[in-house]
Parts: sequence; C-alpha cells; structure tokens
Amino acid sequence: MEQPTNAPEPAKPSHGTPGPGGSTARLAALGAVAFTLPSLLVFGSWAWGGRFFYRNLGEAGAYAAWAFMFIGLAAFLMPRALAPEGTRGRFALAFSLGFLLYSFLWSLAWMKISNRPGEWIGSAAGTAGYIWVMRCFFASERSFVKEWSLLFLLHSAGYFAGSLIFEALKHSTLSMMAWGLTYGLGMGAGMGAAFRPKPKAETQNPNPSPST
Repeated sequence: MEQPTNAPEPAKPSHGTPGPGGSTARLAALGAVAFTLPSLLVFGSWAWGGRFFYRNLGEAGAYAAWAFMFIGLAAFLMPRALAPEGTRGRFALAFSLGFLLYSFLWSLAWMKISNRPGEWIGSAAGTAGYIWVMRCFFASERSFVKEWSLLFLLHSAGYFAGSLIFEALKHSTLSMMAWGLTYGLGMGAGMGAAFRPKPKAETQNPNPSPST
C-alpha cells in the first residue's frame, strides 16, 4: 500500500521556548538556585575581604568589583537555568548588561542618597533598568510594569530581609553570609519569575498556506 504523499510531518520542537519550561514558580526556583551560589561567593568576599576592597579600591571601586564578580559568575549559570533554547549566548549578554545597569543605578542611589531611602530608590531604579535591558534583547509575554513589579518585590524582599538579619546579628560574618543567601534567593527568584521571553512560534505562522 502506498503511503499518502501529503501526510503531515511530526511536530518539531520550537527553538524559542524557555529551556526549562514550566510555571512561574518553577522558573523562580531555577533562577533562585542559579543566582544564589554567585551571591554567596560575592558576599563571602565582602565578609572576609571587604576591608581589602574598600582600602584598595574605594567605595565605588569595591561596588564595581563586586558587580563584575556577580556578572562573571551568574552570566554562566543564569542562561543555563532560564534562557530560551538556542539563545544562551544572547541571554548571557543581556543578563550581563542588565545586571551592570542595575548595579550602577543601585550604587548611584546608595552613594547619593544613602540609608533606607537610597536603598529603596536603588532597588526600584535598578530592577527597572534590568528589565529594560532584557526587553531590548527579547520579546516578552508580560508588560514592563508587571515584570518590573514582580522583580522589584522579590528583590526587595530578599535584600531587606538580609539587611534586617545583618543589623540583628551585629554585622557579624554570619550575618553577611545570611544576607548573601536571602539576596541571592530573592533576586534570582525575581529574575526567573518576572521576565518570560515570548516563544518565537507565537510570532510566526506555523501552517503557511501551500503555494498554488
């Protein structure tokens, strides 16, 4: 028996869907795991080497060094957790530039305003900058306001929880590492949950009309 000549081909996987897939909660968990390890390492360098950084680089130089440490470590892990299939390099570049802008805006707010107001303004401006850069590289399933709100809330929860622990434990080494843990979990979860690149299949016609 002859095979039908116009039999449909098996569906092919989309190359634009998020690599891990799943719910927002799953992506938040993946982001938290991928970002917490770099966070612990960077906060560890602050806990055990903070004086060295401040003495040799100054406040602005120390913040810049820690930002580049975050980027160097997290730009390797975050794309493997969150990047759409086939876009790890693009995601790594977007993440690096986005985190660099976030760090710059947060540090600027802290150094110009300082204390809690500076931290809150830095949190708001920095997370907005990160989302803006990511949207320059990828289409998104959500509005800017929804993405920014989610990242801002989770980032702030992790950051300020760590700040409270830091104060409660009298600026001890343990409190610094606890801050690194809560910040990593909050920021990583926010990055995973907030920004969801739009699958390419949604912007292409999967069944083009046959030519006549």
